[in-house]
Amino acid sequence: MPSDKQWDKYKKALIDFRDACDLYNEKQLIDPSHSVYEILVSWSHVHPDKFSVETLKSYLNECCLSEKDKAKLNLDCKKEKSEKILEQTKLDLDSNKAQLKLTNNKLNQKKSTLDNDDQETQNQKKKLEQEVEALKAKISIIINKYEKLLKRKKSDYYENNQIKNNQLTSSEKKLYICYFVFIIIAIIIGTIVIIHFIRKFNNHKNKEIK
Repeated sequence: MPSDKQWDKYKKALIDFRDACDLYNEKQLIDPSHSVYEILVSWSHVHPDKFSVETLKSYLNECCLSEKDKAKLNLDCKKEKSEKILEQTKLDLDSNKAQLKLTNNKLNQKKSTLDNDDQETQNQKKKLEQEVEALKAKISIIINKYEKLLKRKKSDYYENNQIKNNQLTSSEKKLYICYFVFIIIAIIIGTIVIIHFIRKFNNHKNKEIK
């Protein structure tokens, strides 16, 4: 398992790299759903002088990350990016709610201050009502997006826990090896003691017969 410092380095490189892939995906040059290695190949053809592809290759290959570590690295990057999108979506939601409140206030002011419902007033009221409906629809879309992102975040958290549960740390591996060696030594000592007692018993029996 890499050190925390190395891990942060790998993660930053991969996040920068995936951000670049997202930009290029608008031109349908790269599919961000591909694996890291598939993206690397695509990226090296599209723009080999950006985001240091060779450096990233060395991060992911020369450091000899295990398959579980690679999966965790990918998941950490996805999680970090999801959290940024989630935060931005929440800001958009708050902004639109504030705008809706402002527009509603304007509409209420128009309704209360205008005495004559002439054509111009009707048009102004209608326009404000349309703005309110449009903002409500926009907020509804953002709320749906926010809920989906929250579900995805929970799913990523569960997946991350699964990886952590399936991954033994080096200290745990050493502990299991120690247990195994201890059991073998105990079996050997037990066998020697049993053989010793059997021989002693046989010798004692032979003496009695003589």
